[in-house]
Amino acid sequence: IFFSLMVGENDNVVTRRRRNVDEAYWCNCCAFLVALLVSVSPYYLWSYGFSSQFNAQVRIGTGSFVVSTASSSVNRLYGSNIVMTHNWVYWSDITSELACTDNGDSSSNSSSLNIYESWSGKYGYCDNIGGTFSIPSEAKVLQAFTILTVVFSFLAFVVGSCAAEERAKYPSLAGVFSFLAMFSAIVTFSTVASSDVTKDLTSGGGVIPMWGILNNSVVLLPVPVTLYHGPSFWAMIWIFIMTSFTSVVYCTGGLSRKKDKYGESFDTSKIIDAEDEYESLLKDEAISLGFS
Repeated sequence: IFFSLMVGENDNVVTRRRRNVDEAYWCNCCAFLVALLVSVSPYYLWSYGFSSQFNAQVRIGTGSFVVSTASSSVNRLYGSNIVMTHNWVYWSDITSELACTDNGDSSSNSSSLNIYESWSGKYGYCDNIGGTFSIPSEAKVLQAFTILTVVFSFLAFVVGSCAAEERAKYPSLAGVFSFLAMFSAIVTFSTVASSDVTKDLTSGGGVIPMWGILNNSVVLLPVPVTLYHGPSFWAMIWIFIMTSFTSVVYCTGGLSRKKDKYGESFDTSKIIDAEDEYESLLKDEAISLGFS
């Protein structure tokens, strides 16, 4: 697609634009499938390898709907009376009773168990201890635009398939949906990159909340980790690049109608049909003259 955009106008321009529309269709198909995988992935940020905190080979991540996930359990991280499980923590699972509380007890480790001090209070998810927990606006933005990326890339794919079949219709509309998918992808990975939580986690100064059992009670416990930009983050950048090219192809190279030099509209598919018919006549003529 990039090469085709760089080529100047010539008398094969319609044929080239027809090929570009077909290529853009497959790019949008791939963008939709990748966006669908990203929407269910917990790996906008992740880490994979041996963890000293977990004392095991572990994969840790956080995503748009998932606050934290880990592939292994943590035992005796804070003491023999604490066990942390590897279940996923969703934003919808967190309540005020779990997040806006001080988990400290009489042990020497009480300060490290304070989910409010280390996470919910630090980032403003709770107004005070015993207060009300609310999902942060940046998490809502991330969730919304992750879904919008899926929706717009799907619409660009579907409408683009119509443009690839009939060619004289729909390319500009497919270009609009491709542009919206591109914009949604920009908002998504920009939100991840600019978040204070991301900056702390990637610098080694952040924590993620995980389910734990403390004194026979289920609680949220802060786990200190260092994470990196994960597959979902880089996939969103890839979607942005793909939909940028396809939006240009559809909006500039796949216009449904053009104006001739007299100002009259005509259907570009008629030019394509005429070219195909002309090539067929040349072949028939060559065969009749004895050329192979």
